[in-house]
Amino acid sequence: MFGGITAAYFIQAGPAGGAQVGRPAPDFAVSGLAGATVALSDYRGRPVVINFFASWCRPCWQELPDLDDAADKYQERGLTVLGVAVKDSQDSIHRMVENLGLTFPVGLDPAAEVAVERYRIRGLPVTVFVDRQGVVRRIWPGPIDRASLDRLIVEIL
Repeated sequence: MFGGITAAYFIQAGPAGGAQVGRPAPDFAVSGLAGATVALSDYRGRPVVINFFASWCRPCWQELPDLDDAADKYQERGLTVLGVAVKDSQDSIHRMVENLGLTFPVGLDPAAEVAVERYRIRGLPVTVFVDRQGVVRRIWPGPIDRASLDRLIVEIL
């Protein structure tokens, strides 16, 4: 649940919108940790992995290093990994990013507007795989293991 230590692992997308497999990924623009805007539209034409996470989500701490490794491993093939920190403070996320040594862009979604209103996410972590055409190909609710992450990235490359 948002705001707690325990994370619920499911996503709900209905007729009102949200991320849906086979449909264009909802665009978003959020403030980044360094002050610059992090916008999905900036990566048009590239495969993108979007990870919704928070510092209070224990499974998020476990999977983020694998996402960072994947960002490095597949960068030459055009992959971008974007992190969206949900319902969290800039200070907490900054400490998390520093502690984990994350290098991919991280945006802040303190009111969960992107996560809840645009993507219909109801728990963390959630990873969304978007192909070069901007279409959602997979949505992975809950923590993702390295083998599944690699397999789903290869599908969107």
